[in-house]
Amino acid sequence: MNKHFYAIGALVVLATSSMAQQPQPTTAPAPAKQAPTKQPPTKEQYERAIQQLDAQIVQLDAKLKVFTESVLEVDASIEKRIDRIVNDLKSIQDSEDSGTRVSMVKEDIIKSLYTYIQFVVRERDMRVARLEGQPGTVVPRYGLEKDIEFLDARLEKRVDQIIELSRSFGVRDANVQRFEYGDDDDDDDNDWRYGETYHGQNIHYSSGGTVTGRQTTDEYRQMRSVAHRGEMTKERAIDNLKASIENLKRKNRLLEQRLNYARNMTEMQYTKNQISKNRNLISRRQEQIYLLQTNAQPGTKQIARQQAVMLEERLREEVADIKTEFRTLMTQRTERMRMKTTIDGYLSRRAQYSGALQKLGGTPTPPPVGGSSEKK
Repeated sequence: MNKHFYAIGALVVLATSSMAQQPQPTTAPAPAKQAPTKQPPTKEQYERAIQQLDAQIVQLDAKLKVFTESVLEVDASIEKRIDRIVNDLKSIQDSEDSGTRVSMVKEDIIKSLYTYIQFVVRERDMRVARLEGQPGTVVPRYGLEKDIEFLDARLEKRVDQIIELSRSFGVRDANVQRFEYGDDDDDDDNDWRYGETYHGQNIHYSSGGTVTGRQTTDEYRQMRSVAHRGEMTKERAIDNLKASIENLKRKNRLLEQRLNYARNMTEMQYTKNQISKNRNLISRRQEQIYLLQTNAQPGTKQIARQQAVMLEERLREEVADIKTEFRTLMTQRTERMRMKTTIDGYLSRRAQYSGALQKLGGTPTPPPVGGSSEKK
C-alpha cells in the first residue's frame, strides 16, 4: 500500500513539474491610448473668457463700492471725534487750581495720535509695496494710488494736530511771583522788608530781626510743571520730525538709484514724482520744526479744576468710542484690501487673455472698471 501511495505521489509531482515547464500562452498588450492633441484656445474662446471675467469684475466692484461707503462713514466719524478733541484741548491750558490735569490729558491724546500714525503708516507701506512691486518696476493696481493719497492726507493731518497740541501747554510767565516769604510764627504784626544781600540773595528779616527763609509759590510750581511738560512734548515731536526728514532723504537716495533701472517712461515719471513729493515733505517737516521752536499756541485760556475733571471724563468716553470705531475700521480695510486683491487677479488674467486675443487678430476691449478708493 505504501508503494502505491509513493507511486501516486511521484506521478503528481512529475505532472506538476512538467506543467510548470510548459510555455504559457502569451497575451498581446493592449495598445496604449494616445492623449488627444490639445488645441490652443480660439479667438472666440478668449472672447468668452474675457466676458466672463468682466461679469465677475463688475459684480465684485459693485460690492466693493458699497463696502467702501461703509468704510468712509466709520472713517468720517473717527475724524469728527478727533477734530473735536483736538480743537477743545488746543484752546485751553491748566490753571493753578487744575494743576496738571489738562496737560496730562493732552499728553495722552498726543500718544494716541502717534499710535494712529503707526497704524496708518503700516497700511500705507503695504500699499506702496504692492504698487511698486520689484525694484525698478511699477505695477498698476486697482485704486492703490488713490488709497495712498488718502492715507497720506490722514498722516499729515495727525502730524499737524500733534504740533497744535504740543504748542498749547503754556509757557513760563515772567509775571508770576516765584517766591513768597514769611516766618514760622503766627504774629501778623511782623512785616517783611528787604534787607542786606548775601551772594546775590535777598535776606529777609522780621521786625524782630530774625532771619527768615523763602519758598516757591504754588502758582510758580504749577506753571513750571506745565511748562516743563510742554517743552518735553515739543522736544519729542521735534525728534520725530527730524527722524522723518532722515527717512525721507534715505528714500530719495534709493529712488534716485531706481531711476537707472526704470523700464519705461511710466515708471520713470512715477519715480520722479515720488522724489519731488518727498522733497516737499522735507521742506514741510523743517517748517514744522521751526513752528515748534517758536512761542506757544496763542489764544489758550486757563480752566478751573472742576472743568478739568469734567473734561477728563468726557474725553475718556470719547477716546473709548474712537478705539472701538478704529478697530472696526482696521477690519473693514483688511476686508476691502482682500476684495481689491481679488479684482487685481481678475484684471491680470484679463490682460493676459486680451494679449492672446490680439495675437489672434481680435480687438481687445478696455476693462469694465478703473478702481475704487477711499478718497472722494
